[in-house]
Amino acid sequence: MPIDLDAIKPGTVIVGLRSEPVTIREARPQGADVLALVFRQADGQLGEQLLYRSDLDGLALQEPGS
Repeated sequence: MPIDLDAIKPGTVIVGLRSEPVTIREARPQGADVLALVFRQADGQLGEQLLYRSDLDGLALQEPGS
């Protein structure tokens, strides 16, 4: 399903940001079109990334239980 920046909140699982789904720990707006993300990868490591509205096309929310 397509996503919007407003849908990305702590606890959201996103597919396409890394090779495996990541769980968002923190999503801080950096203006209208950018989020500063802190996420946990499947191996437990934390990562950080700026996510721009233009980057959303390759991303999807993982459905609960998937």
